[in-house]
Amino acid sequence: MSTSTIQQKFEDPETWKRIGLIALFSVIFFLLARWLIWVLVVVQLLFVLFAGQPQQTLSKLCADLSKFMHRCLLFITWTSDELPYPINESVAGQGSKVRPREPDVSDPSL
Repeated sequence: MSTSTIQQKFEDPETWKRIGLIALFSVIFFLLARWLIWVLVVVQLLFVLFAGQPQQTLSKLCADLSKFMHRCLLFITWTSDELPYPINESVAGQGSKVRPREPDVSDPSL
């Protein structure tokens, strides 16, 4: 990669926007969502102990949260260019269909 290519990447506003979004989704993923998962696990455990079965609405919430976390992880690791919901509302309810990140063809190392 040449010096001018590196300089262009540093000056590209899209690169800085991506870095900011990665920071945001990293905080959401590593701090908020992981703790919420544990709270949901404990609540589901209580439902199983006292009601004899998991709570269905809570199960759907857990499934949606795990899909969100998966999308965050794909975006954070540069595996996908799709923004996770709610920034990209078009992915809501799509299941696990994720458009993979296209390799940068200008990079000769690929």
